Amino acid sequence: EESRNKEVVKLLDKIDIGILLIDCKENITRQDLKIADTILRRKKLLFFVFNKIDILDDKTNFQKKIKDFLSFRYSQSNEINTCFISALSGNKIMSLLNEMINKYNLCSSKIKKSQLNNFIKKISKDSKLPKIKNIQIKPKYIVQIESNIPKFKVFINSKKKAPILFIRYFDNEFRKYFSLNGIPINMKFISSDNPYIN
Repeated sequence: EESRNKEVVKLLDKIDIGILLIDCKENITRQDLKIADTILRRKKLLFFVFNKIDILDDKTNFQKKIKDFLSFRYSQSNEINTCFISALSGNKIMSLLNEMINKYNLCSSKIKKSQLNNFIKKISKDSKLPKIKNIQIKPKYIVQIESNIPKFKVFINSKKKAPILFIRYFDNEFRKYFSLNGIPINMKFISSDNPYIN
């Protein structure tokens, strides 16, 4: 496993998409999650592909268990794509390939300034935004600075560093609003009274 990990790290700079092929009977291992961490840190597309789905008695329940496990146990689950296939029968193989192409194309999407402004207006009215010392943190302005892997600067109404709770909430809402689940996003949160500084 140590040897395999070294090979994975070497390959990461040469790939656009990482696929973790997992046997449905074996489930996700700690080693799989370590490799996933490495792939996500490099901001690569990641697919958890579960093979041999055809041999399971209750496919629906298995898929739900996997998605629940990732959602509740893995903080970066919104950056992971999950697919369930049968290599033997060819079931869902084309669906997987199409999904990979779609997500790859999403990585280079440029979001219009007006759409970003509409999102900021919407989330600023949200009462669920986290607070620091009873003061609600709100995004004031957002700008996209790259589109190869979507990268954004987000200016907030606080001089202090954006807390993890706010960052996660903002990221989740942003992905939902723009349908960007399963792709890497770079968010840089800037604390400033003036959103136009820097």
